This record gives sequence, structure tokens and C-alpha cells, in this order.
Amino acid sequence: PQNLEVAAQCEAAVRAAGAVPATIGLLDGRVVVGLSVDELDRLALPFSSDEPTDAEIRLAQAQLVGWLEGLFHGIQATLFAQQMAARAQLEEMRRQSLPVGSPPTAAERPGTYL
Repeated sequence: PQNLEVAAQCEAAVRAAGAVPATIGLLDGRVVVGLSVDELDRLALPFSSDEPTDAEIRLAQAQLVGWLEGLFHGIQATLFAQQMAARAQLEEMRRQSLPVGSPPTAAERPGTYL
């Protein structure tokens, strides 16, 4: 079914962005975070009729909301990690900078600056 293909594509996109996908689903009345391939297969069964029931629609909505929340938290974690890496680089640049002191004299500074 297409929903299984979409789930696989979404997980691949999350992995490509450097995060770990945690697909969320409702199995046997319990919430499962980080569904396995077999669990995804179970959830991706085609509908029993042409028109989904209210329960199937609610389940699909819950899965979509869970996936979106997982995606949002993954993006937040990635941004936080990037911010921390940038902060560490800035601190390293500050540690390696020249010591604070008086500007160099003309003898110490060859050439003319325009």
C-alpha cells in the first residue's frame, strides 16, 4: 500500500537529515514509539472497504500527529546540536585569538595600510 511506501520514505528522509526516525503507532491498544518494519506492515494493511470507518480515520489522524511531533522534535534536536557546535567553535576561536594588548607599533607592522 502507498501508506507503507510513504512511511518508508519519511523514515529515509529523517535518516538522511542525520536523525533517528521514531515512527509512532497504536498497536493492540498501546502506543508504540519506534515501530519495526513488521509493525509498520501491520499498520499499513489496506482498509476493509472503500470508505474508512471513523475508528480508522481517528487512528490515521493519531498516527499523523505522532509522526509530525516526532519530526518536529527531531528538527529541534538537530537545530540545538548545530547551535551547540557553533557555540563550541566560537569558543575555540576565542581561545586561539591573539592576546589582548596594545596595537602593534609601526616597526612591528610592515607595509602601509590604506
